Amino acid sequence: MDHPAVFTVEQADYYTADTPGTGTKNLFLCDEKKANYILVMVQKHMDVDIRVLGKQLNLRKLHFGSEAKLMEYLGVSAGSVTVLGLINDRHHKVTLYIDETLWASDSLQCHPLVNTATLSIPVAGLERFFFLTGHAINLLEVPEKSSV
Repeated sequence: MDHPAVFTVEQADYYTADTPGTGTKNLFLCDEKKANYILVMVQKHMDVDIRVLGKQLNLRKLHFGSEAKLMEYLGVSAGSVTVLGLINDRHHKVTLYIDETLWASDSLQCHPLVNTATLSIPVAGLERFFFLTGHAINLLEVPEKSSV
């Protein structure tokens, strides 16, 4: 589905409400020493507790990766972060993590390297894509921030 550029989940919701598949959000993160880069795919409205995630993955002080590294490794800019960017990660600098609840969906909504369109891709198709790019699918229970 083509749509105007979207930069937030709320903006995407406006255009993709009737699109099949579960909406997603992707976080491009790195550790304190900028030695480990990860891409985390979660359900679109999940508020990820990055501090707890870092502890869970044994990565110190996780924070958002720079736009320069995002472009270098995934070939996308901020606002267009997508697991499909792993096609550009030929040297496997980025480790993929997917929330296990999200992965149980039939299909997932993803940007096709730009934030002006959304694709609905069956999970089996994404699994094949990750196999072809050489990226392991690491499933985990991604921690959410508490609402307290």
